Amino acid sequence: MSSRFFLLALVLLVSVVLNGCANYSASHEYYKARPEAKLEIPPGLDRPVEKLDMALPKVVDGNTTYSSYRGDCKQESSTLKMADQQNLSVVREGNFIWLQADANPEQLWEPTRNFLKHKGFSLAQDDDELGILESNWFEYQEDSHTLRDKYRLRFEYGKIVGSSEIYLSLRSELLSGDQWQPRDVDVELEIEMLKRLGLYLGDSEVEFSELTTADTEVSLQDRGKKGGLGLIINHNFNDTWRRTIQAIEKSGNTVEERLVNQRFLIARFEDESEAAKARKSSWMGSVLTPSQKHAVGRYRIEFFILDENRTEIQIQNLQGKVTSSKRAKQIMSQLEQTLSE
Repeated sequence: MSSRFFLLALVLLVSVVLNGCANYSASHEYYKARPEAKLEIPPGLDRPVEKLDMALPKVVDGNTTYSSYRGDCKQESSTLKMADQQNLSVVREGNFIWLQADANPEQLWEPTRNFLKHKGFSLAQDDDELGILESNWFEYQEDSHTLRDKYRLRFEYGKIVGSSEIYLSLRSELLSGDQWQPRDVDVELEIEMLKRLGLYLGDSEVEFSELTTADTEVSLQDRGKKGGLGLIINHNFNDTWRRTIQAIEKSGNTVEERLVNQRFLIARFEDESEAAKARKSSWMGSVLTPSQKHAVGRYRIEFFILDENRTEIQIQNLQGKVTSSKRAKQIMSQLEQTLSE
C-alpha cells in the first residue's frame, strides 16, 4: 500500500515539474517578444536622429492655389536633402530638359521619391526597373479655373560613368465644363521643378545651362506597306534614342520597355481622338468603358544607325513587322513635329 502511494506521489510530482517547465518556456518566449527598452545614452553623446524618409507629405486638396503650389525654391526644407550631393545642373536643349548629377540612378531614386511625396504628390507609377516615377494628377485653382498637373521622371545613366540624367515631363489640363482639356506644356515650370529637385537633393545652388545645337533635320519616309514608315534624324544613335523617348513622353504617352542594346523600345500611345469620339457616342456623355477611356496602341520603335551622324527610327507592331496603318502615320507625324522643335 505504501509503495503504491509512493508511486502515485512520484507521478504527481513529475507532472507538476513538467507543467512548470512548459509554463516557463512559454513565458520566456513571451518576454523575448517584448520590445527592448532604449539604452541610456552616456553623458556627452546625443541620441541618433530618427530617419526622415517616412515623414508625412504635405496635405494637398483641390483648393490648393497655384502660387502655393509653385512656392519659392529658397523655402524648401534643408532637413530632407540628401547629404553633400554636388554637381547638379539643369540642362535645356530646345524643348528637352533634364537634370544632370554626379551620382548613379540607384543613389538618386529614393531621395527623388521622397521629393515628390514632400511636394504633396502621390505616385501612380513607381518602377525602379524601368526607372520611372510618375505622379497622380494634382489639382489646383488659378484665376477661378480648375487645373491639374502630373509629372513623370525618368532616370537614365549619364554619358560619364557614375553620373545620371533625370528627365522630367509635365502634362497639364484645364477643366472645361465637365471635361478635362490638354494645355500647352509649360517648359518654364518643368525647369523650375528640376531646379527644386536639385536643391532638394543637396546642392545649395543648381546651375542652369542651355545647349545651342544645330537645327534637327527630320524627314518622314513612307515606303508603303512593305517598307513601312521611317524617320531619318541627323543625330547619332545615343542622342536620337534620348530625344525620341523624351518626345514620346512629352506628348503624354508612355515608354514601357527600353532595350538600348537591341536598339528598340516598346511604347504605349494614347489616342485622344478615339477617346473623344467614344465620349460623344456614350449615352451619358462622360460615362466610358475602361477600353474607351484608354484608347491606346502599343508599338515597337526600332533604331537603325545609318552613319555616325544619322539615325533612322521605324515604327512596327509588337511582332517586329513594319506597319503603315493610319494610327502609325499619326504617331510618326507627331514624333516628326516634336523632334523638329
